[in-house]
Amino acid sequence: MQTIKAEQMTRGIAKHGARSGVWNRTPALNRGKAARASVKARAKLNWLPGEASPDYLDGSMPGDYGFDPFKFGSSPKQLERYREAELIHGRWCMLAAAGILGTEAAGFGTWLNAPNWAIENGSASYLGTSNPFSLPVIVGVQLVLMAV
Repeated sequence: MQTIKAEQMTRGIAKHGARSGVWNRTPALNRGKAARASVKARAKLNWLPGEASPDYLDGSMPGDYGFDPFKFGSSPKQLERYREAELIHGRWCMLAAAGILGTEAAGFGTWLNAPNWAIENGSASYLGTSNPFSLPVIVGVQLVLMAV
């Protein structure tokens, strides 16, 4: 039996198309014999090549490259909690990026000039509206809201 490599199968699809029956044909080199396809599985990627991943990081979650040097995710319950926290943080970052881009697109200031009010002892403004709170109050409110 001759083994067909994945690249050969891909070339056959690109040349003949997926619906042309290329899967039902035997290669020209092997007419009359049954062909067997083999595809090598790609090794699991690791954040540090050559090092073994912890047993509880088996690659089943997206973005799992075996990085947990302090064993924070050794408990399945904690691992699920950290996964959920990462999703929430990603969503907050997407909202922040949308807010930055929206403010700049509307012409109400630039991202680089936004913190100048704190340096110059002025007052903050957002979308052209002045903010009556000082920097320590804003930081405290943000810490409380983000901790919830």
